[in-house]
Amino acid sequence: MTNFTIDLVNKIEEYIGDFKKKFEDQVNDITFSTLNDQKKAFECCSNCISKYIKNSNKKKSLEDIQDCIRKCQDPIETFQNKVNSELNIINEKVINCQQQCFNKFENLFKKPKDLLNNLNKDHDLIKCYVQCFTDNYPTLTETKNQLINRK
Repeated sequence: MTNFTIDLVNKIEEYIGDFKKKFEDQVNDITFSTLNDQKKAFECCSNCISKYIKNSNKKKSLEDIQDCIRKCQDPIETFQNKVNSELNIINEKVINCQQQCFNKFENLFKKPKDLLNNLNKDHDLIKCYVQCFTDNYPTLTETKNQLINRK
């Protein structure tokens, strides 16, 4: 591999790393925004256990405590499922964009020597891959804000 090719690969990896970091930062912000809700869920579960300890009919109480705990955890689980769904949508957008880039320049990949000879830092293939990330940066922030405000 030529130095030039290594530079191109490094540049794309840099964009991937930047996007991954921003993605992780947004997930952390969302997680921190749920700490009070998680605390309430834990306290709710604790209350379920306290009711179980006080109840003399242990068999019936065990079923009740399981239902009680499930109800306490439902809001957090529902929110987490929504977060996962939204983040998967963003991930799919990036992957679909990259696939479109590949399809658009598929002929270049059929002849690796031509690919290396034709590529430069301003080549449309590189721009296409980079654009997949830059187009989705704002989507990350919008999604985070929507999720935090929707809680």
